[in-house]
Amino acid sequence: MVDSGVVGDGGVTTDRWGPQPPDGRAVVVALHGRGQDRDAFRELVEALPLGDLPVLAPRAAGDTWYPLPFTAELARNEPHLTQALAAVDAAVQEAVDAGVPLERVVLLGFSQGACLALQSFLTSPRRYAAVVALTGGFAGPPGTAPAPPDGAAGVPVLLATHAEDGWVPLWRVQETADLLASAGAPVTLLVEPGADHVVTPLARRAVADVLERALA
Repeated sequence: MVDSGVVGDGGVTTDRWGPQPPDGRAVVVALHGRGQDRDAFRELVEALPLGDLPVLAPRAAGDTWYPLPFTAELARNEPHLTQALAAVDAAVQEAVDAGVPLERVVLLGFSQGACLALQSFLTSPRRYAAVVALTGGFAGPPGTAPAPPDGAAGVPVLLATHAEDGWVPLWRVQETADLLASAGAPVTLLVEPGADHVVTPLARRAVADVLERALA
């Protein structure tokens, strides 16, 4: 069963799967991809090795967080990008209000949701258990990058992608890995061959490895 409720401006709702947050050893805040409907995203998340962790899954109006590619000028994706970042904050705050410390919150996203997760972490770093970005990078046009964030040191980050992905260019994923590493985050970068825009068994194993270390 999916429990849904409004969690902020812009028509964003949240789905809640699994046990109530205090009953789990951690919580996953999961962010869907562009145009990815509720059932498809839940299927993707439930295929990940998350065990019985509760999931909070904010959902954007129209299943899209912001209208243009993540490599567009930031201002051209406003006010949607700011509203999307607020939705992430609201979901994280819901977990904290339920008694889950930040260091037991996993921020996870796929595709546009992975870009949003990374943008949230870079602009408002928190001491998460881990940040998992399945095909994503920071937002902004080529030749631009945010400053290395204070507060990211020690937070494990997984970046998984395909070398020829048509939606998220490899150079931006690599730039994101370098930026986070320069801020002191232990980064795992998984680049698989091909252009598939999917989460592979190898990526799922990488998720398991990162979470096992982060939540030990």
